[in-house]
Amino acid sequence: MADPRSNGHGSKNSPNLGPLIIAAGIVLAGVVVAFAVLATRSSEPEPPSYGTAPGYIPPPAQVPTGEVPTGEAPASPSAGGAQEALTATLTTAQAIRTESGNYSDATSFELATRLPAYTFLASSDPSTGPSEVSYYAQGNVFAAAALGDDGTCWWIKDDRTTSTTTYGSGPICTGNSALSAAAPGW
Repeated sequence: MADPRSNGHGSKNSPNLGPLIIAAGIVLAGVVVAFAVLATRSSEPEPPSYGTAPGYIPPPAQVPTGEVPTGEAPASPSAGGAQEALTATLTTAQAIRTESGNYSDATSFELATRLPAYTFLASSDPSTGPSEVSYYAQGNVFAAAALGDDGTCWWIKDDRTTSTTTYGSGPICTGNSALSAAAPGW
């Protein structure tokens, strides 16, 4: 009869290591799986908080018709919506400037995305109505023009180098001409 302490290879004093090796393998596999799970969890990005996600665009300030945000010139009754369009456009451009650091990022695409009721034209293209805004946006200066229903071209300009917003009107209805806006109100 075979000795129960024999491992089958003829040695009577060698312990049977099979169960010990299996147990060690199971423990080792568990440790590897645990590290893999931890590594996967730590590489998953945390969901961003509302308002700070990359690419997040806050909604534009809403300017109801006939109302102007506090601190800005009131709209003229003859402006035919042009001054409201300019005020909403400037407010939106200022939000873009706050996000990016300059007005150059206030592109026609960005403005139209946030203010879909208006069409945004290049600074040399003239506005032909209150819903068309010709604008200039470079660095710290934003200027815009819109033609009122009465045929008056209204201008607005914001210059962050001097911290001033100025207003005006004139015969040429382009963003470039709006750079001439110099009055404290319409």
